[in-house]
Amino acid sequence: EQGAEIELDTVTGISGEAGHITPADDAMWHAAVVGSGSYVMEGVGNSCELVVATANQIAINSGLMLLQGRWVAFEGQTAVAIESGTSGQFRRDCIYVRRSLDSVTMHDVYELLVLRGQSASSAAAAMRGTPEYASNSLFEGSDTVDIPIAEVLIEGVAPTASYIIGSVPCYPELVERML
Repeated sequence: EQGAEIELDTVTGISGEAGHITPADDAMWHAAVVGSGSYVMEGVGNSCELVVATANQIAINSGLMLLQGRWVAFEGQTAVAIESGTSGQFRRDCIYVRRSLDSVTMHDVYELLVLRGQSASSAAAAMRGTPEYASNSLFEGSDTVDIPIAEVLIEGVAPTASYIIGSVPCYPELVERML
């Protein structure tokens, strides 16, 4: 019998290496099952419901998100500040999650941030002005990645918020749909 030796990495098998399953391995598994994008997981906690808490604050309720294969848990309510709008003006802000790698501890660090859009005289003009963010990919090995998850349209001084990422059912429902 002839064959060629190939280099494979056993992820869930016995490899003799302590702690050989990495977060990147786990992320690839989740991406294979759900998709490589970013999603709100339905039916967990409060499904990360977006809430306009005040004219200057958007909150995300408890739940799970899958961000490029990585689980991110929102425990309780997490809020971000947005700048006040101006009467007669429109603006589109972007809420995003920044994932970075602490170079000392080598731990993931997650921040919820807001990128302010440009003011415009109409909602259509405000929607055309997309705020810039770092669109790197964790799957390509980037240490810092900005993942846009929601947009806030501010009409005058009144904000509304909506997700720009999809949602998927939690795993038991996914499995049921696949059968």
